[in-house]
Amino acid sequence: MNNKGFAITGVLYSILVLFIVITTLLIFNLQNKKIILDKLKKDTLDNVENISTTEEEVCEYEVGQEFTFDYTGSEQTFTVPCSGYYQLETWGAQGGSVNLTEALNGGYGG
Repeated sequence: MNNKGFAITGVLYSILVLFIVITTLLIFNLQNKKIILDKLKKDTLDNVENISTTEEEVCEYEVGQEFTFDYTGSEQTFTVPCSGYYQLETWGAQGGSVNLTEALNGGYGG
């Protein structure tokens, strides 16, 4: 009977020690996850606060904005102010003269 009580006590102590070890490991694991998540949250907030906008990201022109260029007698260049899609409408005839035996001379027009 004495041996039986000793065996039961040993099993109970083993279960208790195992429970304590598993609980300790779980708590340690949860604390590490919290530390990692807190660092991730801080890094994310820092990144959001440090986002800077470039000129390409902020465009002061509206969709449908028109740019008009008057005749100057020479070539004109248009540099787009913002990234996006543009519809170009140009008018004007080709300049110069046409010689049927030679290539076209003059500017290309609109």
